[in-house]
Amino acid sequence: AGVRVYSLTDPTRPVLTDTFEPTHQAVAYYHDFEVRDGIGYGAAIYASGGVDVLDVSDPSDLRLLATFTYPGAGAHNTCTTEDGATVYVSDEIGSSGNWIRIFDVADLGNPELVGAVIVDPEAVVHNCYVRGDRLYVAHYTEGLRVFDISDPHAPVETAYLDTYLDTGYGFRGAWTAYPYFASGKVIVSDLQSGLWVVTLTDDPVDAEPPPAPVVGLRAWPNPTAGAATLAYTLDAPAEAEVVVADLLGREVARLGGSEETGTHRLRVETRALPAGVYVARLIVDGRLHASTVLTVAR
Repeated sequence: AGVRVYSLTDPTRPVLTDTFEPTHQAVAYYHDFEVRDGIGYGAAIYASGGVDVLDVSDPSDLRLLATFTYPGAGAHNTCTTEDGATVYVSDEIGSSGNWIRIFDVADLGNPELVGAVIVDPEAVVHNCYVRGDRLYVAHYTEGLRVFDISDPHAPVETAYLDTYLDTGYGFRGAWTAYPYFASGKVIVSDLQSGLWVVTLTDDPVDAEPPPAPVVGLRAWPNPTAGAATLAYTLDAPAEAEVVVADLLGREVARLGGSEETGTHRLRVETRALPAGVYVARLIVDGRLHASTVLTVAR
């Protein structure tokens, strides 16, 4: 149910060195386990188990360091930034929206939910991976999605490939991706259409003009018990709006419209909203550019 570590000193005869069985979960099961720099992340997909963080630096002595979760969690897999300060958690079967949550884990004693990546509130995400400043997501019916994570708390989509050309949602389409080849090529496996080998280029031929550059999305005060201000900056005129939704994906506010160059501030009233965590998404010319979490307190 948990994780097992094997020594591959002799790869033909793997030797079990240690196991870790999570006993604090209602259903003790890691659906996926990621290791980076001696730290392991176990995605406990059932019963809102969230993510366990383990010290795996000594493969013969695994130790639990921290656990973090969110309401209605169905944590499927994790992918961390290369500095280990940010964890992206894909949610496949949770009850509060099947998209990616962003956690700041620079302080493991106080992991903080700081954002979300929502391609389509109705679509189910599957696996995510990080290489350098890029986040690669195999997003079932939404295909391969690629995000710039120079600001790890505010991913910006820079490329996508629709491998699933049918309509509808569900557990169909892009199953997983592998972005770690030295060549830079990315492998995508699609449940219906097979294996894709793709290349990302900085200067695509006949590509559409790049969307207007955007500087983040900020919210304050945060938490708030009344009105909050949402601010962003456009470096060129664009059709921009901010959509605020609860963790079930239900829209509670839509703000903005055609905007000129410069910084824009929008006011959202939260007094009528139940206390909890909400996700604000900045949509520019029809594409997701940034997101942030807004907490409503009472």
